[in-house]
Amino acid sequence: MLKHVAGLDHLVVLVHDLDAAAALWRGFGFTVSPRGEHSAHLKTANHTIMLPGDDYIELLAVTGVSPTNGRWRRRLAVSEGLAGAALRLSDARLAAEELGGFAVRDFGRPVTMPDGRVVEARFSVFDVHDDAAPELRLFACQHHTPEAVWVSNLLAHANAAQRILRIEQVAADPATVAAALAAHLRGTPESLADGYRVATAAGRAAIEVMTPAAFAARHKGQATPAEGPAAIVLQADGQPREAVLNGVLVQLSNR
Repeated sequence: MLKHVAGLDHLVVLVHDLDAAAALWRGFGFTVSPRGEHSAHLKTANHTIMLPGDDYIELLAVTGVSPTNGRWRRRLAVSEGLAGAALRLSDARLAAEELGGFAVRDFGRPVTMPDGRVVEARFSVFDVHDDAAPELRLFACQHHTPEAVWVSNLLAHANAAQRILRIEQVAADPATVAAALAAHLRGTPESLADGYRVATAAGRAAIEVMTPAAFAARHKGQATPAEGPAAIVLQADGQPREAVLNGVLVQLSNR
């Protein structure tokens, strides 16, 4: 068990146009945060979809060329979609040593609070791997100011979304991809009837890896990617439904 990693924290969906993406996700019943501009050297901006179950989805756009956003730019040159999964950290620098001595980066973004105050949300992050599932950037994130991220007026959604249950990754060789992801998390994949589940921590969202055929069987009528992260499944108290938003299948489930 990893001492300083507490499971999945948030997912990154890359988009070309932040304004259009925010409107699209609002149209599916999500409350979307105001636009945030990251520290200038990152040249990225975002909207977040904060969930009351203590995780969230980040809509991320590239605003310029920077050494730090090269991987995001390369992915966007191919397509929008689910491109990153962040693990939650209690201490970024201790976790970086625990996982293999990764380099930690610090950054922030201004946030306007409900009372009009502007505060800075601050984070420390590092990349975990480049080999397990190249289409899914696995990284780690410590929140220094969670009160500036999980803001009370952002947590309720018209579609009754509560938390992330899992992400679904399509792979030609699911066993190999699942084993590589689990190795980074010091775990063992669980065999499913149609693929493999990789736990990120008890009570947190999991990563499920399956073949294109298995994904097609789960989501009849939806286009199936040949490889890569394909779906976000969220627990919701409302009516189950699904839609493709910015290249990723988003499914609301009540079970």
